[in-house]
Amino acid sequence: MVTQPKIVHLNWVYKFLRDGENGIEYEEVEGIQIGVNEYGYWQYPFKTVLKVGDRIETIEKDENNQVITSYFYVEHIDDKGQVAFNQKGELDNSDITIRKFNSFPKPIAVFMVVPDYNNANHGIASILVNQIVFEISKNSQLYTENQSTYRRVIFHLDEAGNMPPIPNLSQKVNVSLSRGLRFNFFVQAFSQFKDKYGDAYDAIMDACQNKVYIMATQEQTLKDFSAMIGSQQITVHSRSGEAGAIKSSITENQEERPLLRPDELARLQEGETVVVRNLKRQDKNEIK
Repeated sequence: MVTQPKIVHLNWVYKFLRDGENGIEYEEVEGIQIGVNEYGYWQYPFKTVLKVGDRIETIEKDENNQVITSYFYVEHIDDKGQVAFNQKGELDNSDITIRKFNSFPKPIAVFMVVPDYNNANHGIASILVNQIVFEISKNSQLYTENQSTYRRVIFHLDEAGNMPPIPNLSQKVNVSLSRGLRFNFFVQAFSQFKDKYGDAYDAIMDACQNKVYIMATQEQTLKDFSAMIGSQQITVHSRSGEAGAIKSSITENQEERPLLRPDELARLQEGETVVVRNLKRQDKNEIK
């Protein structure tokens, strides 16, 4: 089966086009109407994976309200996602210039390595996270239909309790999920976060929907996690009577017991973890 080459519009004008020269039918897959920013630039983060032979259109109007159409035919995509294209159309009249054109379907990882023996540059890591969230959130709102990233962005922050505070972190973790951003914080104890973020600590903890316990030694962290897990009602039997007596009485009482006491959490074996999912009430088969 031969798949149709795709066409990406930068303005909704046509829904189906035919290349009269080669007789190739183009299926429109996405498009958007956008304007330039204060610097005269525009950008469009498209989600379609392009292939050689696909076509991108830009449709603009000049000062006389005349429509100008340019075509960009994909000729080559290198291993870094840079697209080489052949431009056709009303080139002499067009004011649009493509400065950068990438199509890269593979996920990308950015590693922040901060030396633990010198904290002079530790603040850069927090600033970088803050700026990345700002740029992604802004571009998602301005340039995507659902105001969300096409690919989920995950911040995997090891030793997050030792990083300088990230500005407005409570707001970020509460609203960024709708933008396609997710935060994974790794801390040795809850007190590290509480010392860093103060009054915002409770809001940050509430926004963390999944909490995974691996091991801890701090007593308060063990108590907090034991309380998150919850408790259960157990039946306790007690026997009373005189020593050596044949007859005795047995009483039965209902008591509340933590599902895992703090001392039991401290004795988990290697490979055992506890996961608290506050808002997840169904499994993958949507069974409650």
